[in-house]
Amino acid sequence: MKNFLLLSINNTNAAIEIIQDIKPAVVIIDSIQTMESEDLSGLSGSIGQVRYAASLFIRVAKTLGIPIIIVGHVTKEGMVAGPMILSHMVDTVLFFEGENSQR
Repeated sequence: MKNFLLLSINNTNAAIEIIQDIKPAVVIIDSIQTMESEDLSGLSGSIGQVRYAASLFIRVAKTLGIPIIIVGHVTKEGMVAGPMILSHMVDTVLFFEGENSQR
């Protein structure tokens, strides 16, 4: 696929630097609960880490005019996993349901 970059990193600050350097047309973060920064204490998925990562991604999206899709895990009950703060920080929350079929 031409002009497609796939990264496997969970360091929030490194991801932000790459986004600022490359200025891609769109960014997908999958998943926000796995992102973490050494600038903040706490494990990935904690309220502080999720809030920090989301705020950095939102800031860079608005500064550079890049749409950023932030994927979050959903619990079995259908709620966003981890802190609900994420639902209040983003512009739109979409829930996708899939069928788990075994063949």
